[in-house]
Formats: sequence, C-alpha cells, structure tokens
Amino acid sequence: MSVFDEDLSRAECQDQISRLQDIAHRTANAKGFYAVDVNDSFDSRVAKRVALIHSELSEFLEAMRTQQISRDADEELADVAIRLFDLADFLGVDLGKEICRKMRKNHERPALHGKRF
Repeated sequence: MSVFDEDLSRAECQDQISRLQDIAHRTANAKGFYAVDVNDSFDSRVAKRVALIHSELSEFLEAMRTQQISRDADEELADVAIRLFDLADFLGVDLGKEICRKMRKNHERPALHGKRF
C-alpha cells in the first residue's frame, strides 16, 4: 500500500476538495467578485482570478519576509487555496479529481521527477 492510499481514499479526497471548491466559488459570488466583471471577456475574468491567486502568494511571501510566519503566513496560504478553488469551480474543473490523479502520478514518478533539482 502506498502512502497515498493510507490517508484518504480517492473518493474521500475528491469529495472533500469538491465541497471546498463549491463553497469558495459561492462565497466569491456572494461577496461580489463576479459582479464587477460581468461585461469582461471570459479570458479577462480568468486573468483576474489568476492575478488574485498571485497576489495571495505575494502576501504569503511578504509574511515570510517580515517573519510574521505563524498566523499571517498560514492565512495567506489559505487564501491561495480559496482563490484556486474558486477559479477551478469557475472553469468547471473538478479539482478534487485532478489533485488526486496528479498526486498518484507524482507518487509513481522517480525522485525529483528524474531531474537534478
């Protein structure tokens, strides 16, 4: 049995992530993050969500740089996940399924995925 199989079954993993994805997207809708760009193209709406994910990653890095590692950094990482879940739901991507599939693929790959670093 692999490490991947020990913690969560594939169905449990997918179900938990799918629920979080749905909640993140419904919350973003309820808080007006989609109302502001109703006239934008699909690509523009996607680009804005990618920029928000990048912004949250930058805030995490800043928390690390200023040594506010505990609460601030933890919260910023959560924001990254929330924004990613929202984007996935907007795009119709079953992130739970894709994460589980990719984790299994990574588990079966060689150390460092066959690269030097």
